[in-house]
Amino acid sequence: MSIRLKLMISGLALTLVAVALGGFAHVLNGRIASSAFLTYDETINAVRELNEAQTLLRQVVSSRTQAKRENVPVDRQAALIQLTSEFGEISQHLRLAAANATSTAAAEQTRRIDEWLNRLLKGRAALGSPELYQELSAIDQEMTGALTTLTAGGAQMRKRVEEETSSLTSRVQIGIAIAVLIGLGITVALLRSIVPPLRSAVDLASAIASGNLQTNVEHHGSGETGELLRTLDTMQKKIAADFGRIETFLAEQETNYSCQLSIQNARFDAALNNMTQGLCMFDTAGRLVIVNRRFAQMFGMPQLGVPLAQVGFTADLRLLLEPNGKQVFSHELTDGRIIEVSRQEMESGGWVATLEDITERRQAENRLAHMARHDVLTGLPNRLLYREYLEQVLGTIEDRQKIAVLSFDLDRFKAVNDTMGHPAGDELLLQVTQRIKSCIRRTDMLARIGGDEFAVIQRARRQPDVARQLAERLIAAFEDPFVIDRHEVSIGLSIGICGARGITHPDPSRAADLLSKNCDVALYQAKREGGNTSRFFEAELDEKVQERRRMELDLRNALHRGEFELFYQPFIDTSAGAIAGFEALLRWRHPQRGFVSPAEFVPIAEEVGLIDSIGAWVLETAATHAAGWPSDLKVAVNLSPLQFRKRTLVDDVAAALERAGLPPERLELEVTESLFLMDTPAVRSALEGFRALGIQISMDDFGTGYSSLSYLRRFPMDKIKIDQSFVRDLEDPGNLAIVRAVMGLSHALNMTVLAEGVETAEQLEMLRQEGCTAVQGYYFSPPRPVSELPTVLFEIAARLEETNAARGEMEARERA
Repeated sequence: MSIRLKLMISGLALTLVAVALGGFAHVLNGRIASSAFLTYDETINAVRELNEAQTLLRQVVSSRTQAKRENVPVDRQAALIQLTSEFGEISQHLRLAAANATSTAAAEQTRRIDEWLNRLLKGRAALGSPELYQELSAIDQEMTGALTTLTAGGAQMRKRVEEETSSLTSRVQIGIAIAVLIGLGITVALLRSIVPPLRSAVDLASAIASGNLQTNVEHHGSGETGELLRTLDTMQKKIAADFGRIETFLAEQETNYSCQLSIQNARFDAALNNMTQGLCMFDTAGRLVIVNRRFAQMFGMPQLGVPLAQVGFTADLRLLLEPNGKQVFSHELTDGRIIEVSRQEMESGGWVATLEDITERRQAENRLAHMARHDVLTGLPNRLLYREYLEQVLGTIEDRQKIAVLSFDLDRFKAVNDTMGHPAGDELLLQVTQRIKSCIRRTDMLARIGGDEFAVIQRARRQPDVARQLAERLIAAFEDPFVIDRHEVSIGLSIGICGARGITHPDPSRAADLLSKNCDVALYQAKREGGNTSRFFEAELDEKVQERRRMELDLRNALHRGEFELFYQPFIDTSAGAIAGFEALLRWRHPQRGFVSPAEFVPIAEEVGLIDSIGAWVLETAATHAAGWPSDLKVAVNLSPLQFRKRTLVDDVAAALERAGLPPERLELEVTESLFLMDTPAVRSALEGFRALGIQISMDDFGTGYSSLSYLRRFPMDKIKIDQSFVRDLEDPGNLAIVRAVMGLSHALNMTVLAEGVETAEQLEMLRQEGCTAVQGYYFSPPRPVSELPTVLFEIAARLEETNAARGEMEARERA
């Protein structure tokens, strides 16, 4: 029987014992519980019914006694009817008490009391006599005795339950003891059937490991243990056979060794004469004994068996071959060749040397070394050489008083590269290099750091004046256009300048890091100011840049930390007097800064490439929220122009709507006018794809950016949102005229118009008079979290009712 089968049978047996023991305990527990419930229910019910009967009896006696004492006239017929009813109710309680009595004596005593009452009821002539009340008192005493009997019966029943419980507990303990004995028996039997064969297998394996391959094996059983022993026995025999074959093979190898040695010598000779290095060997007396073919090709075939001084080599070659302590070195011969020598002494005396002509390799290395530190296109020092030179000139604190670094980027270079192609961009860089060289001094170092970024290291006594003058010359030099392929190209220069005077760190490498960083900060500020200008580094600029970098780092983790949330601001259809939907507005709840304005973090997200993931989260979350709203409410979500660079944008939006269960016609996507600067087939295709899905497209902040009527004609738009800056000062005739013009234009193009920033009832009324019925602003509600939207619905309904009432009163006054 196999080990697996033994274990399965043992486990099954233990399981059956456990199940039987559990079932036995369950039955015993049921019997105990039934006995306990019976004792409790029957005793309590019988006592309660008998108490009720006794209480009614005493009330009858008390009421009749009091009437007789007060000489109240009694209608005998009425009294007889009432007494009959009361005796009937007492009799009913007595019968229930007899039915629930836990002892025969108590039941019999209760029935006797009931029969006694019935006899009194039948003897109606004595119902008003004094003997009646005496008998009723006797019945009362009899009921008291019955209660005592019932109580004693309950105690006896409780004792029987306790005795039965004790008996059943003893049976359970006996069952547990039997189960333990069965389990121990199964365990012992299992160990006796498995352990001895395994012990034999261990002994056999140990013998094989120690090299004893003649151990006799007794096979135990036919299961896994028997199979293991047979396998070990077979392995022992196979190893012994393999050892015999190995000994035979070694003997054959020894016979063939001499033949193989001659073959190896031939191979060695072939390898020696096909080496790319020349080789020569000298014995202990300094005589040349071996040269290979390559050595003869390099220096001619020398005479063998003579000392080095008599071989006939040139003086510089003899110098290379003499043992002078150097193991590996190179030397340039008088004929211009560079020879690398590797010399090694032999244990038996003498030495061997290999010589290789590395002239071409050294020339290539020199070229590579130059290329490693110079820009391939312009020939200027690259970032590596620039860094080495910068650390060199920053070696001492005194030298730093004269050092300034100018770092500059080419403005609009990317546009030239993209529109005219990379060859034109390379030609422009070459011309830029020549123009910059014409502005700097011979002692200034100009380097191309990468792409369109250059840097100049200056050493001059009058810093920072000399650096400022150079920046002015450079900017002035770039005022004239460049000519590329007969096309004039105008580009600018943004320059960041920093002097080394204030950098006191003693380590030149660390000082170079600080100086380069400060130049980058100044350059960043110059580009932020529009380019084609220069800026000196200031500590305040560094703080702003560091603050921006900290915000960028926090922004990269904000989505994973769940710091973003959506607020919703309703937009109203005043003609219908109802909410048309909500605009989803992104908020960042920073753990230290609190709420961060989207105007601060959205541009950073766009710049560092986070806008796609954040925009996808906004759309998914807004669609999920809106799916739980009433079906007549829409949700508006803003899209960044940079999101349109993603080719799968339309598919991503459709997938988000499907996951949320939101119909496409309930979604509005808002874009800004800056999207029109990306007038590409991809943008138009995306907008048309949204329209095909049934999604509405709104132009947000209309009138504040790159407004053009041609955009409205070329791009599919459903709604125009008038920027709040025009609505805020609606009393201004100019703003009112703009609103009227937008209204007329949108109606002509069959577009909806929504006015943003409505804050007063007066603004709302003026817009209504101009025909604008879609509005949004703080007059109705500020942006609120999703949890407050039910409250917003009630508040806006009240506000609309108030507005309509006020409008009705105004119209009534106008008609009057």
